Amino acid sequence: MDSLKDLAKKAKEIVNHPRNQNLKEMWQRHDKLQIVEQIPFCMDMRDSMWGRFLGYDLNELTPEKIPELIRFQLEQKVFYHDRICDDTIIHPHLHTSSYAVPTVSLTMFGAKRTNIPRTEGWSVEPIINTEADLKKLENLRIPHDPSSARSRADRYSDLIDGELPISPTGISGFNRGPMDTAVQLRGWQSLMFDMIDRPAFVHDLMEAITRCRLDYETRRAEMLNIDLKKSGGGLWEDDVNCDVLSPELYEEFIFPYEKRMADQYQTVTYHSCGNLTPVLPLIDSLPNLHKLYFSEPWTDFESARMVVDNRKIIRVDLNPPTNIGASAETVGESLAGFAANAKCAVAEFHMASARTGSVDEVLAWIELGKKTMHAARRFDTGNEVSR
Repeated sequence: MDSLKDLAKKAKEIVNHPRNQNLKEMWQRHDKLQIVEQIPFCMDMRDSMWGRFLGYDLNELTPEKIPELIRFQLEQKVFYHDRICDDTIIHPHLHTSSYAVPTVSLTMFGAKRTNIPRTEGWSVEPIINTEADLKKLENLRIPHDPSSARSRADRYSDLIDGELPISPTGISGFNRGPMDTAVQLRGWQSLMFDMIDRPAFVHDLMEAITRCRLDYETRRAEMLNIDLKKSGGGLWEDDVNCDVLSPELYEEFIFPYEKRMADQYQTVTYHSCGNLTPVLPLIDSLPNLHKLYFSEPWTDFESARMVVDNRKIIRVDLNPPTNIGASAETVGESLAGFAANAKCAVAEFHMASARTGSVDEVLAWIELGKKTMHAARRFDTGNEVSR
């Protein structure tokens, strides 16, 4: 078994490898809304899958087991370079957080979150039931101990002789949008009834959430000494799903508050795993929207491409259950359809949230995806796509 120092040296070579540097440059152009030479295609494996592939029990990767935490991250970088070889940039940094997650934890506002066994999902016990409960939504505390975080990062660095940079545990950003946060605080079913029976209460709830987020992000930026307006923010809204939420309710109760949140940043990423198709024009009008990020088959890619019209990046997460382990013919037809529609679009495709599948099945899926996406574009001169 390689020592940590030897693994770190190998990871450093991978980071500096010409292929990785070329990918970094390609993504920079993609981020500037250029149609790059190949449709970016990435495999984003969940921690649970990495644990299976590399032989780690995540429940044992607790904060004090620093050598094991370092090795786990280094082996991921090597696996990406040696086996996956997709369009993922292999970054040099190691993070200092652990992987073991307590069975019960608290959300930002103190609602109890219970993990669902053998999945990466959770359930939340609502804490907002009456108008009086809205008083609980005061300014959020920002827990941060920079001295302890720096000391832990130094321990990491010592074990790898400083070969790679270490990212100390920082201050988490508030990336949940108003709808997702309201569902955590109130519960999905109750919130849906409230929109019909108690609309004023819903607006008060959304107002309180928005005020808390704007304040939290402002104070966080001050603590980190960053210009919030020039930074990037996220609107993670998995509960915005037009299969169960009407466009009219979205426009009345959610969109105005998303606009205020989005206006706080220079660039914004909007994400939902739900069906956004009916509200795409509204989402497209959010201030400072830079990336529209959704999952297939729930949001229609062709509709999104027509609405966005290359003024923003589109990221599509390909649905793993319909791909991993399916026949090459079935997967190939699906990928070919996306590739044809994305040929002249500023779009990227990811296989994300994967939890199942053997190493061989996943690698076969990645090879087919790379082959299909990379062959979809042919360049002549001047960075133009041959149409």
